[in-house]
Amino acid sequence: EEICRSISENGGIDVLLKCIDEAGVQKNKVIAKSCCSLLSKLAGSDANKANIIQQDGFDKFLKLASRFSEDPSVIQEVMSIVQVLTLRSPEHAARAVALGYGNLAIQTMQKFPSSALTQKQACLMIRNLVVRNPENRTILLNEGVEKLIRKAKAIHGSCKAAATDALRDLGLDNYNA
Repeated sequence: EEICRSISENGGIDVLLKCIDEAGVQKNKVIAKSCCSLLSKLAGSDANKANIIQQDGFDKFLKLASRFSEDPSVIQEVMSIVQVLTLRSPEHAARAVALGYGNLAIQTMQKFPSSALTQKQACLMIRNLVVRNPENRTILLNEGVEKLIRKAKAIHGSCKAAATDALRDLGLDNYNA
């Protein structure tokens, strides 16, 4: 927590967000993934979560995902940071869905059905988007997310726990089926 705050207080989050923008422009996936991963660690601090979001982090991550729309490894990192930013934060989850992160999860699950890691990360992010937001549940269920999660659960053993948790947090009674 102290290290995270120190990095933030010394401009580290701002630098990383600028690096993410630049990595997207230059199509540098190594830098993009590394910056997202580091921001995920820094977002473990609630103060840093707010700082990242105030500096348009959600918009920057969505733009990055768009620029790397054919690369599931970058999209996984984007979903990972959004998962951290929305953990125990209904306001952040509501904002994320309003900006299009529910759609990102759905489109990613449709586009990369054979990538177990991508499917799992989508399930983890979906869980945080809906667990404390009944309105987000309705939005994602209406978009067909249940079918995609069940498919991931059936195909990828490594997704089973994350998919089950996502189905449960979507409010579905038969989440173990």
